[in-house]
Amino acid sequence: MTEHEPIDFRLEAPPGYVLQSEDGCYAVERMQFEHWKKLEPREKLALADEMCATMRELSLAGLRMSHPDWSEAQIARKGLEIWLGEECYQRFFSAGMLP
Repeated sequence: MTEHEPIDFRLEAPPGYVLQSEDGCYAVERMQFEHWKKLEPREKLALADEMCATMRELSLAGLRMSHPDWSEAQIARKGLEIWLGEECYQRFFSAGMLP
């Protein structure tokens, strides 16, 4: 599949193929996989880093919407607890390593 080749959305997935997401499209997944294959490792890492940053921003925004009465410090602490997991968060928090 080339960059300028039209996408045939009718393209059927091979038997046994499982889409990466429930609302995905096999043709689009093929394009994404082909694109990823062409990327240098540093480019893949940069994209992963960007996705993680976006996830953190979205989760903090969700916490702000769900808890409008919380301070930014409370939002940040709850975000850390969610990202690290409760056990890891408690271990670092009790050791004074987190705010």
